[in-house]
Amino acid sequence: SLNCLNASSCAEDVSKDAPAHGNTANAKTSHTIFLNFATIGTSFYCISIILYLMSLPPDPNTLRDDRQTPDVSKKSLRKSLLEIRKSLAASLHLDFDRAISRHILRYLENHPFKTVGVYLPIRNEPDLSGLYTELSRKVSLSLPITPARDQPLQFVRWQPGDALVKGTYNVLIPEKQEPVAMPEALLIPCVGYTSGRFRLGYGGGFFDRTLAAHPGTHTIGVAYSCLKTEFETEENDIPLHCIITETGIML
Repeated sequence: SLNCLNASSCAEDVSKDAPAHGNTANAKTSHTIFLNFATIGTSFYCISIILYLMSLPPDPNTLRDDRQTPDVSKKSLRKSLLEIRKSLAASLHLDFDRAISRHILRYLENHPFKTVGVYLPIRNEPDLSGLYTELSRKVSLSLPITPARDQPLQFVRWQPGDALVKGTYNVLIPEKQEPVAMPEALLIPCVGYTSGRFRLGYGGGFFDRTLAAHPGTHTIGVAYSCLKTEFETEENDIPLHCIITETGIML
């Protein structure tokens, strides 16, 4: 664009330098021809630059960023939410966990399932140990075990007090593994959740694959209310039946 401006300036300067008195026809003609050529040259230069820029291939970095926007945004959101959960004071964790347990107990009283899949907390998830002791008197509990990559979860019988060992991803699992059928209901910890009851997990897709294989399972999300957020959902995402936080039950 600077070159375009410079060419126009040169043309104007020449016009200013033309004789003020006694201009001949030849002088007028030569100046007019010069101005026309300057204008044509300027336009041709600008058009050439535009055509050149249009001929360049798209920036691959820009395309890659556009394609990865949903994944990148979920990844950064997940990181932020995990930091929020980690920053909660121990006393708050304790109070919130007790409140969540009360709400879950009330919910299950109105939904009398015979089998419930539970979880053992990792990465500052709500700890429902006290609830499990009470539930074990009424229903059969089980824990998930992580099979091979890209496979749905499997469940094994568990009671509070059973011996545990570290399994895949350092998640505690029963030392004695007695496989059971898919539980009627699952307590599913959430890294985050939306007002539409969509869950954000750790990104491994284990619960997604499990629920896709067992669509009739009743899903109960468990989270702290400060982790409520919004994110882009995908076509095959299925909302949970409810989300239970320390503030209550979201249906």
